Amino acid sequence: ITDVAKVTELKVGEVATLESEMGTCIVKKLELDEGAWANKDNEAFFSNFTDDQDSKLKQRFMQLWSNMRNIYDDFRSSLKSQGVAYEGMLYREVAENSNVVYEYDAYVFVGFNVLQAVEQEVFARIKDMGKAYFYWDFDKYYMSQGNNNQITNEAGFYINKHLADFPNAFSNQDPYLYDNMSKDKDVTYISANTENAQAKYVSSWLQENNRLEDGRKTAIVLCDEKLLPSVIHCIPETKADGQTSKVNITTGYPLVLSPVTSFVGLLMEMHLNGRSSKHNAFIPSWGSWPPWTDGLWCSDSLTASDNCLLKVIEAQSA
Repeated sequence: ITDVAKVTELKVGEVATLESEMGTCIVKKLELDEGAWANKDNEAFFSNFTDDQDSKLKQRFMQLWSNMRNIYDDFRSSLKSQGVAYEGMLYREVAENSNVVYEYDAYVFVGFNVLQAVEQEVFARIKDMGKAYFYWDFDKYYMSQGNNNQITNEAGFYINKHLADFPNAFSNQDPYLYDNMSKDKDVTYISANTENAQAKYVSSWLQENNRLEDGRKTAIVLCDEKLLPSVIHCIPETKADGQTSKVNITTGYPLVLSPVTSFVGLLMEMHLNGRSSKHNAFIPSWGSWPPWTDGLWCSDSLTASDNCLLKVIEAQSA
């Protein structure tokens, strides 16, 4: 188990969670004596076992747990020697390194909610330098307190704590920014048979009530990011005054849904299975090419082998 090579058999996602999940007890107790923290956590863990459970499970866990510190340290050393690291390791490296130079005059932190310990350490350090500006996203509705001055809404627990440690650059009492849940809402439900019908409705919706002219005050929130291309095509090209509409897109888009993914997959398929030794050229099975590849060939940049392939394709499509 202590062999680093065996640890590296883990998937990247599993390795990245070593510090944040299974390694949480280790990371938070590295400063304690190894026997002390091991005994404490093992005792708490095994208190959930009943007497009729197989003791071999406990023995196997103890064997793994007793080596976890060595696995963790060896794995980190191995990554450092290769000049690579996972996200949690990078965070911790910055948090523990007091020699990090923060060269800029200001650092702006926007939209955070739950902060990891390493993030709080970096935030506090930059705040003490007088270079940090914090902008929190919350509403007064979530910050209501009960008789014991405790936050009654779970969603506001972390924000309330962080506001005390890292004060907001804006006034927390600004009703325009932080008191919108209590205002009246105008909500309209539109029936749509398909998701594409929703996307098409965006065009007419934007042209109502001066929404297009309001610019940044108008937002389209997608529940399904796959609708992004359809929605973009449905946004009117011009405003009523003839000016071109400008759109700020902040959502992500799955790479697997993009045309380039299909093209790369097709290219790999062609190199793996499409070459004919008889013709000394790439000859894909007709029907494996998606319709959007029509017209992609550019004879000016083709090699002799490519031109041979082009002739075969043209002959088959004739």
